[in-house]
Amino acid sequence: MKYKLPVVITPLGKDGFPARCEFAKANATGNTCDEAIENLREAIDELIKEYGEASVFQDISPEGEVQVLEVKEIPAAFGRGCSKGYGRFT
Repeated sequence: MKYKLPVVITPLGKDGFPARCEFAKANATGNTCDEAIENLREAIDELIKEYGEASVFQDISPEGEVQVLEVKEIPAAFGRGCSKGYGRFT
């Protein structure tokens, strides 16, 4: 099954990009935004292998919609290495 998950990615300058998905209770980091997302995808895959899909996604509906709410200007550093966009993880 395919889920749309909200993901928060925070640029930390030279320290990389931490990414987290609170619904799946997963965290990862990367040197770029894309790497952080890929590492987060792998972390979620590992959670599914260990606990099962039903357990990992128990609070998420596959019919759910993810939207981005911008409340302030995005820092210029955020765009560095972030080719897949932000706010969506599919």
